[in-house]
Amino acid sequence: MVAATLAACGGNQAPSGPTLHSSLQAFAQAPAVRMTGSVTYSNVAYEVDLSVDSRRRATGTVTTGGSAVQVQDDGSVVYMQGKDYFGKLLKFPVFDRWVKYPAAPVANLVLQLTDRAGIARSLETAAGTKVKSTPGLVSGVRTTSFLAPTVTVDVPRGGSARPVEIDTAPAIQAGPDISQLAVHLSDYGVPLAFDIPSTFVDSADSGTWPPYWVYVQGTLAFQNCDNNGCALAAAFTNNGGKGEGAASVHFLVKNSGSGAEVAGCDAPLPAADSGGTANVSCRVAYDRSQGGNFGGTFVMHNPTS
Repeated sequence: MVAATLAACGGNQAPSGPTLHSSLQAFAQAPAVRMTGSVTYSNVAYEVDLSVDSRRRATGTVTTGGSAVQVQDDGSVVYMQGKDYFGKLLKFPVFDRWVKYPAAPVANLVLQLTDRAGIARSLETAAGTKVKSTPGLVSGVRTTSFLAPTVTVDVPRGGSARPVEIDTAPAIQAGPDISQLAVHLSDYGVPLAFDIPSTFVDSADSGTWPPYWVYVQGTLAFQNCDNNGCALAAAFTNNGGKGEGAASVHFLVKNSGSGAEVAGCDAPLPAADSGGTANVSCRVAYDRSQGGNFGGTFVMHNPTS
């Protein structure tokens, strides 16, 4: 009887340490993570400091073109605050009010950055099979760098598989509309602190937009003049809505020679739907019995906060 012994020799053995796949999965499956760095969305560069969790919620700041936007995403709605950013997108100012505007690029960027599983799949596909590992150093931390021609993922050497940095080459997609991802990763598992606004400007509801009246050119006129003064009237169009805030017009009469203000009056503007036009007037009392040359003008007072 002959005893036979089969010894394992060579073969395909699973790697003992982290791999590109395991590190990207650790990133995708972590309860929460903070992403700090840059990303391109629809060919526009953004700086991000965003914490996201496994419920696809997010909080932090997104900056583009020098305009910072505060973000609170409860997993279903992205709320944003950034007067300079929305000053370029909307036809009325929102000041420091929170805004719900699903079509805003920042809102869509945040939604795609909360999809960590999608990012991991995209990066693994982009990396392909030509991945090598080398020693690295990120912010003073010794790392193992998983290097592909288009993707680099750094994990702490001899520690967790959770990456501390992800960097992709230009034009490499990390999601449907995001590319050139270069982020430092920290605060794994730290619960997010939310402050979801109870009141906000809703892009789909003009009843929440603050009023913002603009002058209708050529409508300023003197009316019903006598020796004791005139009425001044003009038309204005509301580019905002019926939200919080009141607007008024200060009409004034000036001496045409000196430019000095002679007298004035105030007229409130009514609540009106977006696009509505209002004709307003008030009577300016001044002495016209001695003649003279006078001109009319106005100062618009829209909400300022």
